[in-house]
Amino acid sequence: IFVPFQIKLFFQVTDLYQSGQLNLYTSFFLYLSDILLVLALIFLGLSLLFDREPAAVFGFGDKRLFALLLGFVFLIEVSSFWAFDSFQAFMTMIRFVEFLVFYLLVINTRCSLRFLVKLLLFVVTFQALIGIFQYIFQSSLGLSFFGEPFLKIDLPGIAKVDLGAMKFLRSYGTFAHPNIFGGFLVFG
Repeated sequence: IFVPFQIKLFFQVTDLYQSGQLNLYTSFFLYLSDILLVLALIFLGLSLLFDREPAAVFGFGDKRLFALLLGFVFLIEVSSFWAFDSFQAFMTMIRFVEFLVFYLLVINTRCSLRFLVKLLLFVVTFQALIGIFQYIFQSSLGLSFFGEPFLKIDLPGIAKVDLGAMKFLRSYGTFAHPNIFGGFLVFG
């Protein structure tokens, strides 16, 4: 639910500005969704530890799928030893470990699938409305507290559609790029 909301804390790393400009792909951000994922894992552990029901058993879901995900994370970890930037490789590996933890949380959740689908549809609808109004106003809506990027049609580096002499701003939602926004809407 919090993945679309790009609320993040930037950590400056030495040698970050080698080209004189900030490179988002070699930067480290701590997202609100990362913190909430760790909290969810802690609460799941506490729930399993203190639950008196015998049905409270930690599961791994489909064993083959879990083995495949675990093998993938292991290969990423092994390949990080040969990376040019070991810190960036480590941070990328952490993101894939988070995905594995997220998979385990979904498998062991006690929420109904119907509730999760309703929640997802609510967030997708909210994001779609943000995107529609960004397109109508051709700028950001001032929702920076949700992680919305600052958007103006005349800013360099902003995704636009050129149609003859006219330019149209592509909708971002609260994502970093319109393609990520579109992928989230298609997923939803």
